Amino acid sequence: MTHPTEPFLQLLLRKVEHLEQQIYDQGTLGFTQGRRFIYIQNTKRSLWSYIDTDEPVNAIALTGYIVDLYRKEDEVPKLHVAMRTREEEYVLCSGFETHFSRDVMAAIAQLTPDQLRRPLKIIPCLKDVKKAGQEGDKSIKKPVYANVLLDDKTLYTSALKQRLSAEDLFMQAQAVLQGKAKAATIAAPVPASAQRSAQPPQDSAPARTDSPTLGGSGAPSDPWGNRPQPTAAVHDVQAPAAKTTPINWKGFCQQYGILPGALKALAQELGLPMGKLTASQSARLYQQAYSRFVRGTAVS
Repeated sequence: MTHPTEPFLQLLLRKVEHLEQQIYDQGTLGFTQGRRFIYIQNTKRSLWSYIDTDEPVNAIALTGYIVDLYRKEDEVPKLHVAMRTREEEYVLCSGFETHFSRDVMAAIAQLTPDQLRRPLKIIPCLKDVKKAGQEGDKSIKKPVYANVLLDDKTLYTSALKQRLSAEDLFMQAQAVLQGKAKAATIAAPVPASAQRSAQPPQDSAPARTDSPTLGGSGAPSDPWGNRPQPTAAVHDVQAPAAKTTPINWKGFCQQYGILPGALKALAQELGLPMGKLTASQSARLYQQAYSRFVRGTAVS
């Protein structure tokens, strides 16, 4: 029997976790955040809900570009999947070992870096899977699975899920996301100008009642602003030289789909101050960020 205070405590813990994540993600490099966190859980109202308001997501799918994938260590480890749509950026939060997380990681793991440049559609769903001794037991909630589609075609994940652990799936998905898998054939974009500012995403909230999917029914037209698309395989692309003029870090992140928190972590890794950078420090951060997040090579 569920204790009457359990739902309230779960909601409170989720809100505290959301606030902690916001504090952790606050950048000091001159740009702001605009993300909405969505928690995956099978409740009476919905399979997913906004963490900050506990309101159900009144959409059947989320369509957008995968821009980050990271594990959050907690009492129960969680997977965070960041996606950018036309409207804003969303972060899907679910238990690291859950079917939903494993489905998403297995779907990403079987793609190439070039395929990951196209939008994915993620649909939380239930499967009619019965276990021995559980038939008719309505107190047991069905787990939430993820149906992941690329170009409206389902990515089948059962084989990978059975063969690999969640940790292995995470590592393979990370490799694809960072462009490390099949590096010799990765098509890398060559920006026309290192300083061209991207168009900022719209500030309006997504329609939650009259739209069947978050991010629109079709593929996002250009969710990262003026991000150039690859036309041919380019080998060993060098990062464009950073100019001596101040770098528009917000535009840089939007252009290449880099999370501000990831750029902040890279700056800390390089031993750079979390404030105003000198011209040489900015140039170094720019070169290393381009190498890691665009080319998928290690930081030196």
